[in-house]
Amino acid sequence: MEKRKVIRITAAVLAWLVTVAWGYFIYSMSAEDSKKSGQTSGKVVESVAGTFVPDYEKLPEAEKNEVKSKLSLPIRKLAHFSEFAVLGALLLVSVKLTFYSRFPMLCYIGASALLGGIYAALDELHQGSVPGRAPRFTDVVIDFSGVLCGIAFVALIIYLIERKRRRLIS
Repeated sequence: MEKRKVIRITAAVLAWLVTVAWGYFIYSMSAEDSKKSGQTSGKVVESVAGTFVPDYEKLPEAEKNEVKSKLSLPIRKLAHFSEFAVLGALLLVSVKLTFYSRFPMLCYIGASALLGGIYAALDELHQGSVPGRAPRFTDVVIDFSGVLCGIAFVALIIYLIERKRRRLIS
């Protein structure tokens, strides 16, 4: 087998391993019961508030709680979006490396979006079996939006690289 083909296959296998590992990370976060999930979110909210809210540490406890209450939902939803944006990016890289230029880019994008959308829906269904958590359609939409943004980001990078490569060849 030629060296380039071995490198491509190895890259595809490594990409899928990273993608599956990231999917497992998402799964493990979704498997946390509401108390554990709330503690994890609480630490992140506290960190964000301490970083971005002026004099947060000097605020009275009641005001700190109000700030945390206002930040909690957007930060949790942004976390969902971000987790799935990474997944979308990894899926596109994995799919593209697996089929290496055999199909138009839209096929890779469509396959990645389909896989990411299915995973987003399954993740929410999985949350329905976790104590204190429930599946929400809005979370599927947020997760899938993240997948699409991750895919768009990687697709743009691939487009720019291929455009530059074509210019160098011309």
